[in-house]
Amino acid sequence: MKRTLIIILFLFSICLFSQESAIVQRDRAIVRNGPGSFFQILAELEKGTSFTIIERDNGWLQIQKNELEGYVSKKATVPRKTSDDIFSKMGRQKTDLRVSRHGMSAGVKGFATNFTKKFDGSPIFLNLYLQQILDARAYKNFKKETYLGFNRKANYKKFIIPSTEVKDYFTFPEEGMGIGIASRIASLGIYGNLALTEYVNQVGNIVVEATDVYDINYKFFILDIDEVNGYSCPGGIVFITLGMLKMIRTEAELACVLAHEIAHVAQHHGMLEMEERKHHIMADNAFGEMEEEMDSMGIAQDEEFLSVEAEMEELCFSIYETIVNG
Repeated sequence: MKRTLIIILFLFSICLFSQESAIVQRDRAIVRNGPGSFFQILAELEKGTSFTIIERDNGWLQIQKNELEGYVSKKATVPRKTSDDIFSKMGRQKTDLRVSRHGMSAGVKGFATNFTKKFDGSPIFLNLYLQQILDARAYKNFKKETYLGFNRKANYKKFIIPSTEVKDYFTFPEEGMGIGIASRIASLGIYGNLALTEYVNQVGNIVVEATDVYDINYKFFILDIDEVNGYSCPGGIVFITLGMLKMIRTEAELACVLAHEIAHVAQHHGMLEMEERKHHIMADNAFGEMEEEMDSMGIAQDEEFLSVEAEMEELCFSIYETIVNG
């Protein structure tokens, strides 16, 4: 009995000391309840947070931090050159990472609410965005049928995704701004066919999984207009018009159209162009309510926050013009 106990303690010690740990290298790391960007958000970890790796699952790490257990993108632990764009400066400011039951941090929601008002967007879009959750079981079955008789993992090894210096995640200001812009586009009218919307999201997420932005939560919406077009917003919100869907003949064509919009988001196209152009569009303070909310939470606003917010507001309106008008 004593010998058995010693062996058990010895094996436990080996397991304990062999556990791998990692540190968050991004401004924010999202913890989900499954290995995929569409799974529910459990928490957000700030840069410098250490955690224990339980298991590796392709590009995802099953992790534990105190009582929290979930999945984090492997890319969140990889050091990268710090971006100096205006959104990254805002992203480095102190914010509230608490996640609501809807799976959104207070920081993102604050920006989303304010930009929705500023862009005169649809007031119901934020709730629509939060409620649209991909059915994990249905998606798993769809993926199984799609890849039937096809060795997906072996095929991935044949193609090397080119490396890029573009930031591979979105800060909370970018994500909130994207929702604000999307709310304005959504005011054109969202097509209410839930089955078709679910199908478009299934195809879109299969494309996302095969890219280097597999950890960005893309959500796809259908605009109820006849114009043939597509729009992509920062943070992973993609719109495709009903007119475009009527022209598409095959699932492969749909995948190509969605891949085009996914690439715009992944490469931060609108934001990079505007960072270079920097149109000076005068506007009222878009951050007033957000600042009040931060004050109520006891979050101080330093000089850098105050110095970049006006520039960011001008830039956001320019990005909006680029996305909508091309």
